Amino acid sequence: MAKPTATLKRKKKVWYSIHAPKLLNNDFLGETYVYDKEQMQGKTLKLNLSTITGNIKKQNMDISFEVTTVVDNKAITKITGVTLTNSYIKRLVRRGRDKIDDSFSVKTKDNKIVRIKPFATTMNKTSQTVNSKIRLAARSLMAKYVKNKNFEEFFFDVMNFNLQKEMKEKLSKIYPIKSFEVRNTHLEPDNKKTTIESEKENEELQKEEKKAKKKKLEPEPEETTETVKETQDESEDENTDDESDEEAEDESEENLESDDEENKEEADEDNPKQ
Repeated sequence: MAKPTATLKRKKKVWYSIHAPKLLNNDFLGETYVYDKEQMQGKTLKLNLSTITGNIKKQNMDISFEVTTVVDNKAITKITGVTLTNSYIKRLVRRGRDKIDDSFSVKTKDNKIVRIKPFATTMNKTSQTVNSKIRLAARSLMAKYVKNKNFEEFFFDVMNFNLQKEMKEKLSKIYPIKSFEVRNTHLEPDNKKTTIESEKENEELQKEEKKAKKKKLEPEPEETTETVKETQDESEDENTDDESDEEAEDESEENLESDDEENKEEADEDNPKQ
C-alpha cells in the first residue's frame, strides 16, 4: 500500500480595504492583499490629494498615510506627511525673483514633532539681509501657529492652504511676497529634539564657552593702594634693618681698631728700646 502523503495547509490571502482618517471623512484609499491583518500594521501609501477629494485644483499635493488600526478587514490610517509636486514648485520659481528656503522641526499641541520645509518667493530680487529677515520671521510665526494646533489640524490647514495664506499676509509687511508654500512636512520620531530646543542648547553652550574664554583672557587683578603701602612699608623696614646692620658692623670695626692700638702701646711699654 502507498504511504499517505502529508498535506501542507497554506493560508489564504485576504483583501483589506484602506481608508483615510476622520479628517478626510474615512474616504476609501485602496485595498491590498495580505495573509494576516498583522501585516497591515505600519503599511504606508502615498496618494494625490485630487484623487481623494475629487477636486482637480488640489492635484499639486501628495499625501502620505500609515496604517494604524485594522478592524474587520478595514484598515484605518493616519496622515504622516504632505508634499508638493516638483512640477508645481518649478512653476512658482521664476527669473527676477528670490527663493527663500528653510527647514525646521516644531512640537504640536499634542506633543508630536513635525518637520516643516517652507519656501517663499519674492516679487523682485532682494538683498541677503531682507531674505534672512523673512526666513526668521516665517520660522517664528509658524512655530507659534503649530504650538496651538494638533498635528491633524496642522496637516488639514496645510492641505487647504489656510496656513500659507496667513503667512503670506504677515510676511508681505517685511517685503512683498509672491507666494508662500510648504513644500514638505512630515511627522518625526517623538524622541527627537526639535530645532528650537537644539538651538537653545547650542546658544547656552556658546555662552558658557564665551564665559570660559573671557576668564582666560582677563588680566590678573592689579595691586590695590593698601597692598602697595604694605609693600612700601616692608621695603622701608628692610632698608632700616640693613642700615642698622651696617652701623653695627662699623662700630665693631672701630672697636677692633682701638683694641689693636691699645695692644701695640702696651707692647711698646713692656719692651723699651735698648
